[in-house]
Amino acid sequence: MNFYTYQGEARKTAIYPDDMAVVYPTLGVVGEAGEIADLVKKAIRDDGGAFTLHDVPAGEVTIAAWHEASETPLDEATQRLTAGASAPEVTFTLAVRPEKARPVTHGGRGTP
Repeated sequence: MNFYTYQGEARKTAIYPDDMAVVYPTLGVVGEAGEIADLVKKAIRDDGGAFTLHDVPAGEVTIAAWHEASETPLDEATQRLTAGASAPEVTFTLAVRPEKARPVTHGGRGTP
């Protein structure tokens, strides 16, 4: 299934009032992004940036890593794998654009 087929199938389940055609899907995307952001935040805090995706449906999936400061092209930060009974490990290393790099700080408020 490609993205366009998926999008067409997903639209069949999009049930919301006509006057919410922009607001309702936008809130859905923001909610999903918030869940992902929370996972990443906890991974940074607890596991040095490593995190596990749970409840991935079995089958072929594509995992991509992206960061606003990365100069690594998205097609180089994408891996296709088969999810199933075993848990494949995926590692991404992203190059950071020098102008976007920030000093590492600990303890908040810029104190190392």
